[in-house]
Amino acid sequence: MTLTYLSLFDYKSKQMPIPGILILAGICLLNCQHSFFQVGIAALLYGLCLWLNYYQTLIGNGDIDILFCLWLCLSIGHLLWILCISCITALIYLIIAPWPKDNKIPFIPFITFGYFM
Repeated sequence: MTLTYLSLFDYKSKQMPIPGILILAGICLLNCQHSFFQVGIAALLYGLCLWLNYYQTLIGNGDIDILFCLWLCLSIGHLLWILCISCITALIYLIIAPWPKDNKIPFIPFITFGYFM
């Protein structure tokens, strides 16, 4: 439900509400399947991704937040499948729909679609 809300918000405004991300992170933390050590390593990698993205914007920060939250309650294999499905559906969208003028697409709806698939 929260992921669907964030998808609709991203689709309309191309931004992410921080309270929505915090709610998703809390839900995912309650269902976390990883050890404390793994979560610590992932948090360091998450921080590194945000730091690198700050200097060279390649992906939206909201996308990084959502992928980190999903990793908390899923395995890396599941996350890679979600990312693969997300990228394929985003490419199909870009083939069918007109190219956005600002060269930005809302990617959270595609991540949500990949998650539900």
